[in-house]
Amino acid sequence: MTPTPSLSEVVNTGTKTQALEAIRDNLAQRLERASDNEAAAIARQLVAAIEAVDRVPTGKASPVDEISDRRESRRAEAARSRRPTV
Repeated sequence: MTPTPSLSEVVNTGTKTQALEAIRDNLAQRLERASDNEAAAIARQLVAAIEAVDRVPTGKASPVDEISDRRESRRAEAARSRRPTV
């Protein structure tokens, strides 16, 4: 079984998504062990980390983007077919 990389290793060598997820996981663990005085600050950081992970593009196009791309392709094809040949 390979050891889990440290937070600093993931942040230094991983992708942005991996780094943010490692930070999120670390904050979640810290929140579980936090005193009452520390919990609110860690919870705010955890929420910010979760939101940052959610904002990272996944590389997948949204359904709206896919529809827009198909529409643009159809328009381009229609424009090409209307051009007179010389």
